[in-house]
Amino acid sequence: MKNFLSIQECSAMRALAILSIMLHNYTHWLPNIVKENEFTYRQERNTQFWQALQLYNDDFLLHIMSYLGHYGVIIFLFLSGFGVVMKYEKGNISEIKTWSFIRYNYLKLWRIFIVGFIAFVLIDAITKRMHFYSFTDVVAMLGLFGNLLDSPSQSIWPGPYWYFGITLQLYVIYCLILYRYRYWGIPLLLIIICWLWQSYYIGDHQVITYLRYNFVGGILPFCIGILLARFVKEFALNQFIWFAIFLISVAAILALCFTFQGWLWAPVFVIIAMLALIKVLSHQTISFLTKVGNISAAIFIMHPIARKIFIFTEYSNSNVYAGLLLYVVASIGLAWVAQKIIEQLPNPKL
Repeated sequence: MKNFLSIQECSAMRALAILSIMLHNYTHWLPNIVKENEFTYRQERNTQFWQALQLYNDDFLLHIMSYLGHYGVIIFLFLSGFGVVMKYEKGNISEIKTWSFIRYNYLKLWRIFIVGFIAFVLIDAITKRMHFYSFTDVVAMLGLFGNLLDSPSQSIWPGPYWYFGITLQLYVIYCLILYRYRYWGIPLLLIIICWLWQSYYIGDHQVITYLRYNFVGGILPFCIGILLARFVKEFALNQFIWFAIFLISVAAILALCFTFQGWLWAPVFVIIAMLALIKVLSHQTISFLTKVGNISAAIFIMHPIARKIFIFTEYSNSNVYAGLLLYVVASIGLAWVAQKIIEQLPNPKL
């Protein structure tokens, strides 16, 4: 039996995820655009989003990208869980040692992070609204543990780089627990513990934000990826059924966003929707998306640089879609350059 997802399908999912993240991280900075519920849950944003959908004006797509685009991170966390199983449990690696595994994955992430961070701080220094780092902030970012500081949203800059810290935490949890104890109940137990942990602090925006900057907020999609890789094999459904699943999942995401508990579980349907979408796309589309997915890491580290350049220009107030298109083109162009640089850096060994 083949695995449920092929390498090409995983790359295509990365492409769609990074495009979603990239568009979100630009549009949610635009004036008068609805903001997302990503790290904490605010009911008023749901009301604003519903009102924006009813207006259906020129900003309609901008509201959707801003409010929902952050769910691309869920797909990356899901693929990280899926990927570690395929590499370390079903690949040709017979056993991993704790320190070697953590060191390898830290260096793998750092190798990507440092290229973007250096480029960003240089551009940030010569553009409007420069961010001022404390010494602790810089050390924490270089160590990929900025998520653990008291106010990670203030310490980690550019903001999207919080992803490096949470991914490293999840890799450590995989190495210490999930790799060694492969009973299906262990991932489910971790999901339940982290769900209850967040539920306990309902209404406390500061604590919820802190938890979601760290592994507590990412364990759900990560463990779903692990379970899918271990226990689900390829099965045949026709494209009509997959498309129906996609539509139902999108409707479920929108419905769940309007309650705190639903919001916590919405990532399940984000993953289902993406899986269903991948299964209905043509081979030609998958092939094209694979090319984008192959440089998704480079796009991730470089799009904050393009955003910093474009977001404080007149494009934020007029000709918004023209500015958005230029931002996307610039991000992909910068990513192509960054990819060449990353390829020249030494590759860590396990």
